[in-house]
Amino acid sequence: MEKRTVQMYMDLKSPLIYYGVMLYLFSLVFDAPIRYVLYLGGIPYLIYLRDLFVVSVIVAYILKSLMCGKIHKILLITFFLIFYHSVIAIIYIKNILQVCFGIKVLMPIIIGMIAYPLFESRPKLNNIFLTFFLFIAILGVYLNTIKEFPWEGLAYEVAGKAVEGSRAWTTWGIKRIGGFSRASFDAAMQILVLGSYVITHLKIKWIMLPLWFLAGPAILITTTKGIFLIYVLFNLFLIIHKIVPNIYNYYQKSLILIVLTTIMLPVISYAYSERPGIFDVFKNILFVTFWKRIVDVWPDLFIFLERKGSILLGRGIGGVGVSQLYFEPEYYSAVDNLFLYALIWFGVASIIYLIYIYKMAQSIDLQTGLFYYFILITLFFYGITQNIFENGFLMIFFGICLRYLWIISSKSKPNYTLAKCEGG
Repeated sequence: MEKRTVQMYMDLKSPLIYYGVMLYLFSLVFDAPIRYVLYLGGIPYLIYLRDLFVVSVIVAYILKSLMCGKIHKILLITFFLIFYHSVIAIIYIKNILQVCFGIKVLMPIIIGMIAYPLFESRPKLNNIFLTFFLFIAILGVYLNTIKEFPWEGLAYEVAGKAVEGSRAWTTWGIKRIGGFSRASFDAAMQILVLGSYVITHLKIKWIMLPLWFLAGPAILITTTKGIFLIYVLFNLFLIIHKIVPNIYNYYQKSLILIVLTTIMLPVISYAYSERPGIFDVFKNILFVTFWKRIVDVWPDLFIFLERKGSILLGRGIGGVGVSQLYFEPEYYSAVDNLFLYALIWFGVASIIYLIYIYKMAQSIDLQTGLFYYFILITLFFYGITQNIFENGFLMIFFGICLRYLWIISSKSKPNYTLAKCEGG
């Protein structure tokens, strides 16, 4: 029996892997209650079993690929780039634990790429699971508006490190509702991503439409402004796309505007950092947090990169973000920009990576791949003012999206049939 279980696990097309990924997603949607129960039981560290699952699947994929001499090209490239940028990190950071923590941040992307064939070959199960997850996420937010949950503000220690089990916070005196998620912005992102899937895949309108329309107010209740704006944009797109045909792929081409905004805003803020008064004309029309990013956070991060790394090479994996929180707390910054986060990790190569993703996105068929188009809009648009690399829920779907983009842009056909020895 044990041998059979091991064989099923090593078979990367096994239902065991698929259900494991779905369980992982559910654990993120229901994160706060799970952490609370584990904390009450005195075993809060068991939450990291889900990370162990991800690591074991990635290791199984690598071992299977080595045994078979076969690996999907995009994963081979990904593993090589992770190795390369890890070497850069060791040179500049000189802390292998910090680098390993940075790799942990990337694991949801990798598991998403590995799980893509499983995801695409089980549309009915996807509909059931992801619709249920969306219902749970929305329900949690609405319940939290009328009831204070016992896990709100939960904090504890694991291995001597402080861990935030559930964030309790306010903005301008307004409580930020997190529902069953670990934080309000996590709940908002989960509702947006799951809602995007349901509205683009589910054919049962009496379920699809109510959930989609309930998703908007739920996101608004979390007070996550950027994600609510994306929800509004998705609704506008769904209307406009019905009226205006996609001539010359201009919907796909329009992504370049968001990509360039993501790149240019922090660059401009740094270029004019010696003359901060130049932005005063916008001071009264921008949110305070956005204003602070332009005049303080982003310019300071460019200076930090010049002193502690290299604009050309970056600082390597783990060079900024949550990895710093544990190993370089004196330099910690949330960054709050997709490009700047990538620049510090990957150097100028980050521009190539972003542009290449945009290039692959030109092959998206909006009739069948609209969900992936929405994932890219979420990635680039929310990435203008937020650190989205560390949102594991979004990154799993981004990993699935990356492999989808690779397949459609290279015109290759995915093969979901079981083979005796198959690495990808």
